[in-house]
Amino acid sequence: KRNRRQLLREFPRAEFLWVKADQDVIMKRLEQRRGSVATKYYAEIVNPTFEPPDIEHDVLVNNTSRDQVTDQLRTIFGEADQSPHR
Repeated sequence: KRNRRQLLREFPRAEFLWVKADQDVIMKRLEQRRGSVATKYYAEIVNPTFEPPDIEHDVLVNNTSRDQVTDQLRTIFGEADQSPHR
């Protein structure tokens, strides 16, 4: 939380995006990766330390396909383009 607030102080126009995926999806993807520094073991240690933002943010759910993510990004950034600070 502290780092997000620091970023927001330094960049008040920043927009935050919380990327979420189910734990089983994350673990399956990590199992399929080869040569990545992110391992299942690393994820099991690090992921529980992530706290949901307590500042204004959008949410992207990354559980299924690339098309689903692309559609969500279009919706999020399409709406953001209409915001008065851009």
